[in-house]
Amino acid sequence: MKKIIILQHNGFFTQHLKEYQNIDMSLVCSELENAGYEFEFLEYKHLADYHYKVDDSAIYWTGSHQNISVKHYISDVLTTRFIGRNNLVPALDTVLAHENKGVMGMLAAEKALPFVAQNYHISSVENPSLTKFPFVFKALGGAGSKGVSLIHDRKLLLKSLRTTTFLEASVREMREGVKNRLRKWLNRKKQADYLMQQARFCEQAFIPNLSSDYKVLVFWDKVYVLKRGVREGDFRASGSGQFEVQHTIDSTLAELAMECREKLNTPYCSLDFVTLESGNYQLIEFQTCHFGPYTQISAVCFYQSSNCYKIETSHLPFEVVLSRSFLKYLERA
Repeated sequence: MKKIIILQHNGFFTQHLKEYQNIDMSLVCSELENAGYEFEFLEYKHLADYHYKVDDSAIYWTGSHQNISVKHYISDVLTTRFIGRNNLVPALDTVLAHENKGVMGMLAAEKALPFVAQNYHISSVENPSLTKFPFVFKALGGAGSKGVSLIHDRKLLLKSLRTTTFLEASVREMREGVKNRLRKWLNRKKQADYLMQQARFCEQAFIPNLSSDYKVLVFWDKVYVLKRGVREGDFRASGSGQFEVQHTIDSTLAELAMECREKLNTPYCSLDFVTLESGNYQLIEFQTCHFGPYTQISAVCFYQSSNCYKIETSHLPFEVVLSRSFLKYLERA
């Protein structure tokens, strides 16, 4: 039986209801112990140590972090240590998609997920490349509809580009911006154009007349669904707080969600689906290593083995459901 190495940043593994609340790791440990697994904790900083050697016989279990600097650090460490390896859970490519919607969209295409058409761009305010409107502008990071806006024309695009460029700019990059204005004044336009700060963003197809979407959590073969309403005068359901607990689950949606989990090569995942006018479901976002548990905690039913089951007794804690799906993944691997 393989040893499990649980990766953490200052003791933090992955979120509970609030992104800054760690899940109860004592419950996770109990599940691993009951299954007979040997495990230990490892800080990312130790994994990054020059002398550290990855144990290829062990399984490394990773969460993630919403602090963007910590997230970049985790991505750097995991990419360097696990590229070419297959003993990181969830899989490295999906971990890199956390807090990077550009990677997410391209990965969805690579894995043939039923994803709404999305392009990944980098553009300056002075030379925006898009001409087709409307579309949904998505900044790379953020949850709960942060950084998401509907772009109807060039003016709105320029506004979003300016905001994104400013929010992503470091002090060093801001200094470069000041220098660039001086370069233009000194007729060094080619150098200024080359060094001009640009905004990275996603252009996602706009789906009109949406009144809701579905937050779907998949834990191996169990599916939980929450319906989220769109705010009045808005087009976004994420972050609206208008939740509708589901008393039954559409088998088409549940089976599609499980197919997505398999394609993502993960024991569990969070999926956001919309319904098209044709009645088909399409995916607009996914996460594997860091997502909120509210859909599972609030559920009164779940889908499993082609049936919808009512939750008659008290809920299993999120940590237990998460850990058991992880263990089932290991058993099948």
